Amino acid sequence: MVRCLRLFFAHARAPKALALVFSKPLSLGLGVGSLVFSAFAGCSLSVNADAAQCQSNADCTARGSAFADSVCLENICTYECKKTSECTQRGDEFWNTECRNHACAPSKDWGCVVADAEVVPVASRPATSFALTLPVTDMLTGAPVPGVTARVCHLRDLDCNAPLGADIISDKDGLLALTLAGNFDGYVQIQGKERVTGLYFPPPLTRDRADTAVALAKAVDLLPFGQLVGGFEADRGTVMVQVVDCAGIPAEGVSFESNDADSRASAWYSENSLPVGTKATDVTGFGGYFNMPSGIASIRATVAGGEHVVGTVGLVIRPGALSYGRFVPTGS
Repeated sequence: MVRCLRLFFAHARAPKALALVFSKPLSLGLGVGSLVFSAFAGCSLSVNADAAQCQSNADCTARGSAFADSVCLENICTYECKKTSECTQRGDEFWNTECRNHACAPSKDWGCVVADAEVVPVASRPATSFALTLPVTDMLTGAPVPGVTARVCHLRDLDCNAPLGADIISDKDGLLALTLAGNFDGYVQIQGKERVTGLYFPPPLTRDRADTAVALAKAVDLLPFGQLVGGFEADRGTVMVQVVDCAGIPAEGVSFESNDADSRASAWYSENSLPVGTKATDVTGFGGYFNMPSGIASIRATVAGGEHVVGTVGLVIRPGALSYGRFVPTGS
């Protein structure tokens, strides 16, 4: 059992006047075994997205008493410091800053998280369609899996009874050629002979993209998981997610919360390449839930003992299926 699990994982705030806003694309890689996702995000510190605040320190102090001790850093008014604690101690709005070049600046880990960020409605995303190439591999060997069937499903279609388009079959190299709209709100159902059904939730598309591999499991591959929790419950599903920080690096010390996880569900985290952790993610950034109730579940990724939310993701949970998700920092 231990060998099977090790193989699996081996493949496998600023002042209120300021806001952290997304500004440029950044490639993020995530993986559990051969399961790896790609996403795109970037961030900068600014009062607004349409104008620079300053060219010099004098421009900052001229803004009024709220900026009396501020300095100009990369055209943004911020505050002088000698160490990071001088920034974070300014209050909750500075929890995601660090002292860099003697000024408080967004931290490399969570500096792109917006404390009061508004979620962009799916309907507001572009309806333009993009090509998504999705490789499918075997969970343990990493070998391509040809001949699996993929269906594009709306989030509210829990059993994918009304797929959006025709079925797509992976080619000899295990590649799925998908076409999704930028405002797509749903998942890709992936099924193959003797494979556990996979429900893949792709990041929003803004261009043609090739995501890295989704690792499909055989039922026998997941048996050791069930032994860890006294057996899988037939009416429940398994969740597997990874958290990355603002730089796209797997995030350590992140915990999960979900109002949809009842007393029969168990959170897990990767620990020394085994899914036995109980508190927070390790350097791989992986975790999830065993025996999660079926339906649509919302899961939050938090840091500092749940004090700060760094991302939220919605997943379809289906009995006997494995739901693959990922967290990109978006703010609380």
